[in-house]
Amino acid sequence: MCRISFSVFLATIALAQAYQWPSPRYDALETLLFEGRRSDGSNLASTQHPCKNRGSTRASIGAEWLRLAFHDSATHDASKGTGGLDASIAFELDRAENGGEGMARSLDDFSTFSSKYISRADVIAIGTTFAVASCGGPILHFRGGRVDALSADTPGVPEPDQDLATHTAMFQRQGFSAEEMIGLIACGHTIGGVRSSDHPEIVAPGAEANVTNFELFDSTPRLFDSAVDGNATMRKLADPEVFNSTCGSLLERMLDLVPTGVNLEEISLLTVKVSDAQLTIERGQLVFKVALRLLQPIGTSVNSKRVVTLLWCDRYGSAKDCDGHAKSSVPASRATDQPDVSPVTMRMGYYFTHYRFVVPINPDESISQFWFTVDEADGTAATTYDNNGNGYPLDQDNVLYVPEKSSVVLSGTTATSRAFHLVSAVRGSLSPSQVYMSVFDSAMPKYEAPLSQDITMTLNTSIPAISGYNFYSGHLEDFGAQLTVDMHATVDGTTYTVDYMQTYAVDSRTPSSPPTAVTQVNVSPPGSRKNSAFSITSSSTTTASIFAYMKRQAPEEHRNAKRQKLDPNPVEVDKVFGERRFFKYLLGRSKIDKPPGYIAGLVKTIIDIGPNFELELVPFGEDPAGRQDILEVLLSRLHIETLDPLKVGDKLHLSLKGGRIERLSSNKRGLAVKLRFTEGFHIRFGKKDVTEINAFVAPKPKPVEAAPEAAPPAPIAPPKLNPVARGSKHQRKLKRQSAEHEKKTVVKTPVPRESPVLPVKQEPAKPDDREILREAGPSHSKAPAPNLPLEQGSVNQDAPQSNPTPILQPPGEYTALDSVETKKSGIVSLIGVVLQVDAATQSRFGSRDWLRSIRIIDCTKVDSSSWRRGIKCNLFAPAEHLLPDPELGDIIILKKVAVQDCRGTIMPVGQCNRFSWAIFSKDKREVYYGAETSPQDHRSSVVCPFYVPLPSDIAYCEKLLDLYLEVERKEQEEAERTRVVPVDYTTRRRCHRLVEELKPPGPELTSEYFNCTVEVLRGFSNENGIFTLWVTDYTKHPLAFPPQSDWCPPQLAPYVFRIEMWDAAANEGVKMKEQTIYLLNNVRIRVNTAGYLEGKSVEAKQVLLDEKTDESVHLKSLLERRKAWQKETGYVPEKVEDKLLQNASLDKLFHCIVEVLHAEHHEGKASMVYCTDYSSRDDFAAIPSKATWAKGLENRVVKFVLSEGQSLIAKFLKQGDFSRFNKMRLRLDRDRGRVIGLVGGNQDLMEKLNPKNKENGALHDLYRRKEALFKPPLPHNTFQEILDLKVFPEKFRVQGHVVSYEPRNLDEAIFLWCKTCKRQLKTMEKMCHECETDEGLEPRSNLFLTVEDKDVNRVLVSVSEKAFIFQDLDLPAYLDDPDVRRKLGQRLQPFLGSLAGKPAPAKGPPLVLEVVAWLDSAGDVAFTLVNASVA
Repeated sequence: MCRISFSVFLATIALAQAYQWPSPRYDALETLLFEGRRSDGSNLASTQHPCKNRGSTRASIGAEWLRLAFHDSATHDASKGTGGLDASIAFELDRAENGGEGMARSLDDFSTFSSKYISRADVIAIGTTFAVASCGGPILHFRGGRVDALSADTPGVPEPDQDLATHTAMFQRQGFSAEEMIGLIACGHTIGGVRSSDHPEIVAPGAEANVTNFELFDSTPRLFDSAVDGNATMRKLADPEVFNSTCGSLLERMLDLVPTGVNLEEISLLTVKVSDAQLTIERGQLVFKVALRLLQPIGTSVNSKRVVTLLWCDRYGSAKDCDGHAKSSVPASRATDQPDVSPVTMRMGYYFTHYRFVVPINPDESISQFWFTVDEADGTAATTYDNNGNGYPLDQDNVLYVPEKSSVVLSGTTATSRAFHLVSAVRGSLSPSQVYMSVFDSAMPKYEAPLSQDITMTLNTSIPAISGYNFYSGHLEDFGAQLTVDMHATVDGTTYTVDYMQTYAVDSRTPSSPPTAVTQVNVSPPGSRKNSAFSITSSSTTTASIFAYMKRQAPEEHRNAKRQKLDPNPVEVDKVFGERRFFKYLLGRSKIDKPPGYIAGLVKTIIDIGPNFELELVPFGEDPAGRQDILEVLLSRLHIETLDPLKVGDKLHLSLKGGRIERLSSNKRGLAVKLRFTEGFHIRFGKKDVTEINAFVAPKPKPVEAAPEAAPPAPIAPPKLNPVARGSKHQRKLKRQSAEHEKKTVVKTPVPRESPVLPVKQEPAKPDDREILREAGPSHSKAPAPNLPLEQGSVNQDAPQSNPTPILQPPGEYTALDSVETKKSGIVSLIGVVLQVDAATQSRFGSRDWLRSIRIIDCTKVDSSSWRRGIKCNLFAPAEHLLPDPELGDIIILKKVAVQDCRGTIMPVGQCNRFSWAIFSKDKREVYYGAETSPQDHRSSVVCPFYVPLPSDIAYCEKLLDLYLEVERKEQEEAERTRVVPVDYTTRRRCHRLVEELKPPGPELTSEYFNCTVEVLRGFSNENGIFTLWVTDYTKHPLAFPPQSDWCPPQLAPYVFRIEMWDAAANEGVKMKEQTIYLLNNVRIRVNTAGYLEGKSVEAKQVLLDEKTDESVHLKSLLERRKAWQKETGYVPEKVEDKLLQNASLDKLFHCIVEVLHAEHHEGKASMVYCTDYSSRDDFAAIPSKATWAKGLENRVVKFVLSEGQSLIAKFLKQGDFSRFNKMRLRLDRDRGRVIGLVGGNQDLMEKLNPKNKENGALHDLYRRKEALFKPPLPHNTFQEILDLKVFPEKFRVQGHVVSYEPRNLDEAIFLWCKTCKRQLKTMEKMCHECETDEGLEPRSNLFLTVEDKDVNRVLVSVSEKAFIFQDLDLPAYLDDPDVRRKLGQRLQPFLGSLAGKPAPAKGPPLVLEVVAWLDSAGDVAFTLVNASVA
């Protein structure tokens, strides 16, 4: 992974200094681009990232998005200034040039993300930026502000059947040359492909191994690279760096093709962002809500000691505008994003932390402006964020938007209608002449015209005044997905407005955070402050200035070591750099002249990527070049860590010494040349304090200061004993070393930890460990106790170990964790340290309760089993916000949880509405209940899930937390000490590593190769000869690429690792079997072009291990981890059943027995085998018309496509063979809409059967179906004739009428069946009360028809849930969804006729029914409906 400098890069990715808050359009675009989501949290980036394929078509989503953007922009006419990227593509899908289902799917992906300030065209452009970044391409500079078209543009997309001259002319119309045309096509096709359903003349059915209707342009379709087949022009792009640079420039130009008059604004990442600022009425009072977003480099954790403070000035009163004092408060909550929320931000190396504030506001004082301070608690001054010294203003408080008093009602089936009741608040002291709201929604279904209108609001006297505000209401109906509202109040000719308010969370049931406490502070407002805190006055230099400030605190002689003064008015000849060269000087030369001279320019962009610093310079002064001529400069990092304090806007002098001129094919954003410095560089910048950085001069080594001698122990108390320094095996080994070695001083550096994940010790704790831990008291200091030296001879090394004893005793009503497993049932209360927190999930049936699993540990007994692994608790609640969501290392209190046996594992279960909880924060050392809830919210509730701890509970939590921190510190010290090993001069063996232990290759690694023991999950060959192997050792790495395929269950995806096998290893890879374990030797660690960690193997050094006989310790550890993973995730491998072809579901694995009719073996690609099991289905693919072997088998022959290692099977099969195919699946071949069979992978999935084996029941059934097929069709029978035949089970045909059905209320036609306890649930039961879970529930049919045949014989015919009547119905949702029940009634109507809803003796219409007659357990004849049709 590339290394990115924190201080410099943040300074360069920020806005220009002109950015001022509020800028609603800029803020909205920046949020979607860099956070990947809209205001309600729905994430656009996750639809495609990381470089996903569609599950249904296997097409690259990123390629589809990129193609949509090109087809939209291709209508641009540069000479006329019309067309371009304006979302007109939504009205152009009926054109032949825009064929392909990917276009409509992409529009569906984007349809709900446009808003008042984000146009539909901007969403398409942002989606394209995501796609390119996610698949490893360049990070495109995004410009926003496109205007949407509401009708189609003039056609202009090149089509495949047009000639080269036509294509060239069409691209020239857009503004691209012929060479640029080829480059743009290559860039788009590196992640693209063709479907046979769109172009059957290009891709034949079955041409691809696993996906029969999609063929890739590129051998590396999920990586943005130059591996696209090409011609002479393409060969110029063979250099990956040139390819990426060219693609970046061309794709940016493509996205910027807009009609004349549309002005685009570049959107850069804000280093510090203020959002969601709102003054509103909530919880019966006036509150101010706002969020502050800070950047955090990936790979680092958020400073837990950081203090973020909101400050503000009163609008009215004695302290108006902070005259005398300001007010402050701390955040109500903190949230940290995952690094992959946006592929752009992830590729830049950052993620976000959000601090959300909710503060009460006195309506008589209100609020006029606000700002923030951030104190890292590391000894440096706090940083102030104040909107470039202007403060963040709130223009008015006369009209407010009140979502808590608003509401929405959803209705409709085909299109969702939302009926809004929106509420605003106006100061009661005002008499408004008009109160109205302006609503806007462009996220309309089928890209209809946006909703935009003004609606009058009326005084709502049903809501009493609050905090001096009266309430006004307005109503509207909206079919879109992103309604925003502006509230207006006109008073004495002046209109007050609150702009761009969201409507995704309205009504009083929406959880809200309680306000935090307010403190008065003696500070001045922004612009006049003279505080000790360091103030940030420029958005673009925010973080860089922090580091510059910290450097200014260094001694003067250190600061001046790299600085010298420049003449404030430099002449054209510099004493050090020589003669100044202008930008145009570089265009006419292939190399730098001697003497080299220098270039001067203004810094436009600074990017710190991997081994280089990348600058963009624009000319200034007397340079004849235009300001649009941007010069790219690449500076090799060498020994330079940062260019700090260089910032955007600085005047830079760059010596041309060591520079190399590189020509670019084109560069829309600047000059067609680039400067590259690989051996060193020399720059100078700054106005008053001039900074000079000379990379040609190697840095002087810093002297190593001797470690200070340890202070003698205090005489007051005996020294604390260090458990590692005792008579352990490790120390005895050290004592045997030389005396000189023992005298060496080892300086230990604590290892920073992101979360309190406890190390696992293999030896039991010593008695002195517990003695030390017992001394741990309720100290609130977070600094670890000093490590005192050990007195010699103070402990008997051979003393026997005592039994573990608890260091702390929980309060009497609480149960120790290690005793929970000994209980079989009962109610207990627990206190423990949080080790793991799973995401909350919602059940699928019944009341749809929420579940969260939390693992807690007990550190009062450091050698007990609960200390090693903790204990898992399953907690249920009716709503997600009622579940605890603690941080790792917090203390959680669980009251009245039930101990249950869950599949053989004893665990505590918090039953819905029967347990309560509280969390004791490790950081604040106080009780909390999450960001969205508090006990006060539920004072009137019958059941409150929040427990208010007693003083004894709090005291115990304090002691337990201190104990945990002390144990953690000592474990860390022991881990550090064990690194001291004797010097070994023997040959070092290759390290055996777990996947979670791998590190990206870099200078800190002594070796980039490793051995590993892994389970092979999947393998396949690529066209370039590389064999891709997906493996797992059941550990996970955050930088590993998770597979996106149906062969990998979601629970396993984070634990999967990819290894690319080359040369001899690739030859062995095709022989490796899936679901087996191998030892892989000499695997190399590398980072691919998309930034993901993977392995590379080139040698045939793979060893197959036997799970039963091999004694490898690594194999045994893997098996233990696999077992623990299965237990932890509850994952049960998919049960693959034997099925008839007619009963097999699409895309589900099954086994089948078939007769081979015809086989076609194709060397080097997929083979075909035509088979039948003599069952019938209408959607089988058509068979060749001249195939004599398929005579009489219409709709009974399936084409098996054998790919990968299965292709050879066709070579050994012949007509008439009976075979069993394992783990095959049926899939829809979309080119013809028919079903084919797929068998892939490298396992042995086919076995020939002995046709004479009479004990094979399934084979015998196949013979019977074959025999029955060629018999004459069954005649129509009566029920009496069927009984007389006495052939069971057998299918018959009957003519008759339905005369009755049960149940008469079709709501009861489906019931839930518990497979665990084998019982039918009652109508009101939505989960099994005996099992106390909704797992293992399945819907079953309770529908029976009374049928009367032509002889007036009546029988009861059951309708199975697998019958045609229930096909494609969502049966799990039947009991809760009236739409599903209504569909069943509609399906039954043709067979019931006038009988529906009427009592007997009415009859239904005449029917032809196919029924199966069989014997039940009592030996009676029963009938089950197979099919029916109206006679």
